[in-house]
Amino acid sequence: MALSPGDPHSYARPELARVTHTHLELNVDFGLKVLQGKAILDIEWEPSSNEIILDSYGLVVSSVTDTLTQINLEHQVGHCGTLGSKFAIQLLQNVNYCNNRCRIQIEYKTRPSSPALYWLTPEQTANGNYSFLLSNNKLTYARAWFPCQDTPSIKTTYSAMVTIFGNFGPLERLLPTSLIGLSPDEGTRFVPYEKGYMFLIELQNILDKQFYGNFRAFLKFYLTKFSQKSINTNDWKSYLYSYFPKRLLELNSIDWNFWFDDPNNYPPRLFDTANTKLETVCISLAERWINWDDAADLQSTFGSTDIKYFCHRQKVYFLYYLHASHTILSVKKIESMAQLYQFNYQNDEIRFIWLRLCIKSRWRIMVPAALIFAIKFCSPKFTYPIFQDLYKWSD
Repeated sequence: MALSPGDPHSYARPELARVTHTHLELNVDFGLKVLQGKAILDIEWEPSSNEIILDSYGLVVSSVTDTLTQINLEHQVGHCGTLGSKFAIQLLQNVNYCNNRCRIQIEYKTRPSSPALYWLTPEQTANGNYSFLLSNNKLTYARAWFPCQDTPSIKTTYSAMVTIFGNFGPLERLLPTSLIGLSPDEGTRFVPYEKGYMFLIELQNILDKQFYGNFRAFLKFYLTKFSQKSINTNDWKSYLYSYFPKRLLELNSIDWNFWFDDPNNYPPRLFDTANTKLETVCISLAERWINWDDAADLQSTFGSTDIKYFCHRQKVYFLYYLHASHTILSVKKIESMAQLYQFNYQNDEIRFIWLRLCIKSRWRIMVPAALIFAIKFCSPKFTYPIFQDLYKWSD
């Protein structure tokens, strides 16, 4: 079934009919590991449309009703593939609705295998007393626990009434967020966030040469123009060119394939373009470690106070600089750094790039820690790069 022309990860067609409000009434069954109840959707549609298309992933739909007339609506849930199913509902055409607005009620239940719901037994929780349910709407998971138009272009209000029987822990509900034929869950494994950050810095340096603030102004207009819309990389690039019609020479000089198509390829000195005062301090310290002769005395060269006044972002930046460098630090240098800076006891983002730096330097005793970290957090952002680094460690 065809995906939306506006979003390659959704079947929804909000330009024809869209959800404006969602109300959920759900019962939580920890025994069966399912949510069961109903979703009541407020809908607006174009006069030329006779259906609304939603996204679904494994939902078992028992009925769809027009709440005004109590008439059962014809509906069809398509084959469930990587991106779930197309859920098409026929709207009544012979009813005098006000301004093409109606309300429908969908009775359904989730499946125990829903990727959006994490069911924890009491033994899996910190205090060991209660069961725990976590819902996860990242990427395209929202459609796996309630029928919705699971695309970033749709922002709706919502309300919910959740009933839980027996002893339970908190139910966490996250608001929905939303490569062709590729699940976003797979796609995010290949998103190098630090390279994207540096690409924006590169663009700013190029486009702000004549007048400082040009690129910032572009970003403000970009956010306004594409607010509540789904776009792809080509849309963004086209708008960049249209916004700077007199800067085509500079824009055409950019190696777009390098920045867009090879997530693992970095410029030899990627961080040269980042020259703020805070970043310069990080670069200076990193270069000292790169150039230090590890046969020399450690205490006379470095100390724990080196990063005492570094903010979180500076610590991450310092480690990313070392990781992106062509120089591979010796294990002795990494051991010394661990002793002085205690990176093993920092937050997740710092520990993530620290572990990757340890793997790059082939510090074997950190392999178990890297595996535990990857398994514990189980996020493509953290897990895939670590396993990829370990896979490349052939010796």
